[in-house]
Amino acid sequence: MMKANRLFVLVELLLILMALCLGCASAPKPLEREPDFSGFITDIRPNGQKGVTGQVLAESHADKIVTRYVVRVTNETLIFRRDTDDLLKEDFETLENKQWVEIWWAEPTTGTFPVLGTAAQIVIQ
Repeated sequence: MMKANRLFVLVELLLILMALCLGCASAPKPLEREPDFSGFITDIRPNGQKGVTGQVLAESHADKIVTRYVVRVTNETLIFRRDTDDLLKEDFETLENKQWVEIWWAEPTTGTFPVLGTAAQIVIQ
């Protein structure tokens, strides 16, 4: 009987420790380098494929030159909204047409037009 009580207490302590560890999981940290481009969203295409949340079509305008981007958003892409000096975590579903965004690439992009790439981070302005 005494052994069963000790085992029960030990299991309870392990469960409490696991709950504390899961509750303390760190929030995703935003990238601290400069964005790869800034522009506005022109279209959003949700996608149900494994690991890919969807695509965002975006444009940037600089000196009368328009650059178009097809940005793949994956489960690994960090999405934030800038609120004064803070970045608040957001989901793909909060992206909307005409929003101004900054995007960081997860990998090198294609040299094609439009530019194709996967986002590591998107910040809604």
